[in-house]
Amino acid sequence: MKCATIQKKKNKICASDFDKKIKIQISQKVSNNAPNSLNTTSFTTILNPWALIKTKPINDFINGVNISSGVNINFYIRYTSSIDFRQQLFVEYNNNLYAIQSVENIDEENKIIVLTASQKGDKNINANKR
Repeated sequence: MKCATIQKKKNKICASDFDKKIKIQISQKVSNNAPNSLNTTSFTTILNPWALIKTKPINDFINGVNISSGVNINFYIRYTSSIDFRQQLFVEYNNNLYAIQSVENIDEENKIIVLTASQKGDKNINANKR
């Protein structure tokens, strides 16, 4: 049997392509013991990396809340081992909140990570914090 040749696709991202500052965050519920009050959600920034952002045209917004569950944005960041990507993560960018749907270490080379996300909407609207 003859050997087959598999061509590796070359991924090329320049340092200057990482030109947007984002915040990678985790969320937590904050209990409120006051009568007739609701619990709130707070976000803690765990990393402020520079990113390359690629968007996709899937947006269905009503009153600032995304009603579709489609993935509509990719955040490319430099590889880091300081984040546990198994937990639910969020990205804040331009006062909008994005829920990370999947994380990919491109070709397992520990160089670039792709955070595939769906836009939740304005971070100040409570419906977007779920």
